[in-house]
Amino acid sequence: MLQSKAGARPRLNCKYPSNRLNHIIFAGVDHKKKAHSAYLSRKMCIFTAQLKHVQNTGGALKFSGIIHSYDFMNYNQAIESICFKFGHALTEFDVFRWLRNFDESEWAMALNVLDKVIYYSSDNIDEMLEYYIQKIIEEHPKERIYILPSGNVGKSGHVMAYHAKKVIEKLTLSEKTLSLLNLKCIGEIKNNAVIALLDDFSGTGESIKKFYEKNVKAVVNGKHITICALTIAYMEKSAEYLYNECGITIYGDLNKPAFIRRGSVFGYEKSMIQVRDFCFKKGEMLYPNWRNEDLKPLGYKNSQALVCFEHTTPNNTLPILWSEMEIPGTNKKWNAIFPRFASSRIDRGRRLRISSGFWISAMQKMR
Repeated sequence: MLQSKAGARPRLNCKYPSNRLNHIIFAGVDHKKKAHSAYLSRKMCIFTAQLKHVQNTGGALKFSGIIHSYDFMNYNQAIESICFKFGHALTEFDVFRWLRNFDESEWAMALNVLDKVIYYSSDNIDEMLEYYIQKIIEEHPKERIYILPSGNVGKSGHVMAYHAKKVIEKLTLSEKTLSLLNLKCIGEIKNNAVIALLDDFSGTGESIKKFYEKNVKAVVNGKHITICALTIAYMEKSAEYLYNECGITIYGDLNKPAFIRRGSVFGYEKSMIQVRDFCFKKGEMLYPNWRNEDLKPLGYKNSQALVCFEHTTPNNTLPILWSEMEIPGTNKKWNAIFPRFASSRIDRGRRLRISSGFWISAMQKMR
């Protein structure tokens, strides 16, 4: 009962097979032996770019420092492939700016991590919601289904409510079969019903449990009402926790920790450990007091997630992907590639528009 309610679930929009992308990322790196002959045969394209460090200075952009000579051909191919894989939710500027958090020698490793990110666009969210709502209906054909957003308003709650409303309207089912539930009306629900607690992501199960115990448990007590959780994605640990603590079954796309010893997305244990140590080292640099905090170098309570959404990024995901904090002991700010908050994503778009002329010119040179 703890397994994902999957079957033939919708496939994410990944237009490049991961093995092809690995060939591009590691082209020319002998110890990985991933280079494709088509890329090896190309002439090395190297140029010295005097691209300066970008700092936001109240709407203006200040440049300082110099980036040294690189073999930009292979990296640029990788960056273009990653942008294409994510449906151009990322620009080349976004990836390049994020790479500057790392030393040049670490770029291949960083791009490998970025390649493994699972990104859910707005369209993906609609498709996944529709699929799992239909699964719930199929498994409870004689019960009325209520979708109750459980995320906080201002975070993911209002976003998921919007997506749920859109999917429910598309399904054109009777309100006696499926409807969106307002928390204020939960006491009006009679017997023979299913309440699906909706959230975009569940990493540990704690947020859903807290919402259930605060708002739902006492109201439905003594009634024939089934409680389940409906997510876009969840971690294996969350499913176990919710079922053991609350008897709640979770629907969604099952994700395992990135650095699990068997079945890691980073391959066999030896190669996986190299990536894990790299991510941990950078995460520890961002959160040096992690031993006394829930937020660890590999995500909240060591979740090791690689999940990002168009509207947000869970803190269960590796911090090197979403952190925007000033690096302790320095005056340098970490550049996020998938910021957690919408305001940061909007601000990033504004900065890109301001500097578009400069960066388009720079990227053209990299080609």
